[in-house]
Parts: sequence; structure tokens; C-alpha cells
Amino acid sequence: MGTEFEITVHARPGDADTSEVERIARLAFEAVDDIESRISSWKQDSQTTRINYRGADEAVPVSAD
Repeated sequence: MGTEFEITVHARPGDADTSEVERIARLAFEAVDDIESRISSWKQDSQTTRINYRGADEAVPVSAD
């Protein structure tokens, strides 16, 4: 996306099990990947690319968010 991301996830003090923190971090990166897949102008099938190619001629459906 041409930008930098910093994701910080903290475990509760004393927690030895990091599986929940790892799950949350994975969800955060999946969210970034999802956003990039929809708005990246470098991806051939992204919403942004479809708008750039067809938007002047027709309505281009995009996700609500």
C-alpha cells in the first residue's frame, strides 16, 4: 500500500499462554491484507483498479465499508 504499519499487541502481565495474543495479531494482519486486496491500485482485481478502468463509463460496485 505504500505505507508503513505498526501493530502492537500486549499480553496481560503474568500470562504465559500467548495463543490469544498471537490470534489477535494474526487477525490484525489479515485485516490489513483484506484492505490491501480491495484498494491497492497495484492489484489487477482490486476495487480501485476496477474503478480506475471502468468508473468513467459505468457504475462500479464496491464493498460497503
